[in-house]
Amino acid sequence: MERPRGRNSGVAAAAALLLALAQNALTQNAPGQPAPTAAGAMSLVAAPVRLDIAATAKAEVLTLTNPGAQRGDVQVRALAWSQRDGEDSYQPTDAIIVSPPRFSLAPGASQTVRIYRRDPAPAAELSYRIAVDQLPAAGAPVAGGVQLPIRLMIPLFVAGAQPASTDLRWQARRSGDGVQLELANQGNRHVRISSLGLAPAQADTAQTPPVPRLIYLLPGTRRSLQLPRPDWLDQRVRALRIHGDSDAGPIDARVDLLDAP
Repeated sequence: MERPRGRNSGVAAAAALLLALAQNALTQNAPGQPAPTAAGAMSLVAAPVRLDIAATAKAEVLTLTNPGAQRGDVQVRALAWSQRDGEDSYQPTDAIIVSPPRFSLAPGASQTVRIYRRDPAPAAELSYRIAVDQLPAAGAPVAGGVQLPIRLMIPLFVAGAQPASTDLRWQARRSGDGVQLELANQGNRHVRISSLGLAPAQADTAQTPPVPRLIYLLPGTRRSLQLPRPDWLDQRVRALRIHGDSDAGPIDARVDLLDAP
């Protein structure tokens, strides 16, 4: 299988994420998907929206800003991040230190949070999420009788001492009105897929632009996903091309259909 080639320059440090009060506390908010802000509420902007600690570094910096109209208390925690069967799992960890872990943000104020790794650089990449929670204010009036505090879940990747490698493996089959893809990350670093599309095996992929998606695949994990079945994909077709973009470079893989006659 062909592998993603090259590597993007990284995540822009100035990127910001706006999430509002009217978002359930259990929801893991994704970058680029802000919720509407309630009038007079606290809100949070995080920059950057992804953190990377290089093998030669010990820490990263996260800046949290409250552009809302109310003061709010904020708690910041590190969670170990794993995946199984395409599902994310989070566990408390002491391998990452956050400082300060709790503070109050006045309207218009910002707070710098330092994110440290406790141990020397690991052999291979490790994955975490930085959970930023707005803490409910005791006795504060609540519209409609329900408090809906903010939660941000910010990816953190701690680079390994070994050279990073990306190795995506694909399988595809027709499945009713869709195409079921099975993808496995056999490399030692994560892959963040930002778009995916299907094209005939011999076609110019520019004629079938990929659809935006946000998929993280951690090292050594696999998952399945369903894409709409294109009109050209009839029972005579034996192979197709999977193309798109990732933080490891362009995706362009020719894949034989497992259900081909």
